[in-house]
Amino acid sequence: MYNYFVSDFDKPLFKQCTKDISELQVGDEVTGKVNNVTHFGAFVDIGVGKNALVHVSKMHVKDDYGRPSRYQLQIGENILATVEKLDRSRGQIGITLVKVL
Repeated sequence: MYNYFVSDFDKPLFKQCTKDISELQVGDEVTGKVNNVTHFGAFVDIGVGKNALVHVSKMHVKDDYGRPSRYQLQIGENILATVEKLDRSRGQIGITLVKVL
């Protein structure tokens, strides 16, 4: 028999102070959880009521030598990203992958 507790599962790591898209600024670091992957990018829940998009051209992580290498995000991964584009009127957030947590 298995006993699982809610604390045993990974939860998305959101910035505690950011709750709405109106509080975001270009250049902010955000954390989130990948909830959809497409051929053009990945959608990430960053805790502001709208999903952010990491375009495939922005999916790079640094290798052991500090060089960027392409990375394919998977559903359920927690990431750290930087806000690159922000269109509040359309509810669109573009982010760049910094690292996988």
